Amino acid sequence: MAADLLKEFLERKVSDAAPEKQTPGTCAIFCSDSRIDSSAFASEPINNLFPPRNIGNQVFGLMGSASYPIGHLHSVRLMAVVGHIGCGAVAAAYKMSRELNPQFSPRSIEAAVQRTYERLRGKRRQLVYTASEEAVRDELAPMAQFFANAANVIGMDEEPYLPKHAEANVNLQVAALLHLDRVREKVGKGELIVAGAVYDFLGKYGPAGSTYLVNVNGKPAVQHELAQIPEIRGCVKSFL
Repeated sequence: MAADLLKEFLERKVSDAAPEKQTPGTCAIFCSDSRIDSSAFASEPINNLFPPRNIGNQVFGLMGSASYPIGHLHSVRLMAVVGHIGCGAVAAAYKMSRELNPQFSPRSIEAAVQRTYERLRGKRRQLVYTASEEAVRDELAPMAQFFANAANVIGMDEEPYLPKHAEANVNLQVAALLHLDRVREKVGKGELIVAGAVYDFLGKYGPAGSTYLVNVNGKPAVQHELAQIPEIRGCVKSFL
């Protein structure tokens, strides 16, 4: 019963008194998928993790939430986009992409990411919908167009729950973060790392329940010096 769910929701003690000011070290953008516990990505999530969420962990729909911690919470040193295997939003965007024509023919996933973002930035979403499905399709439209643009480098005949689709979307969202002036400035000064990761609860990359680093500051993680750190090296994977 809905009333029982509401009662449980209100009775549950979430935490003790929180600090007066926010000082999170990490801002991580997650998918809204109910199977993902964002609090599990920090040993103590209260006041350590700033976790905006939406379907498909899309920066395009969270520009304000992504910009806020960088502009106002000066404690943030890590921004992450966390995608996941088995993402329904990725699958839906992939299906939508089959109805779209590519806007160009990129030679690499990096080119597809950059050129798709450049074409999408500045476009405004509609604010009034006649049906909930319209709202969902509108929110997934940027990812769908990206998959259409990148069809020749990702492949369009693959099962959309495979790792490379989740990883490609993470790369797109990292690129969107890096187009924010403040983010790009802090990365250039070495004050911020922007990471792209894939959470794998289906065991496609390795042991189920693991999180893998696929992108650092807009480049494949394997090319970054962080990949040489022993504790990180084993978590670096890519299917692209």
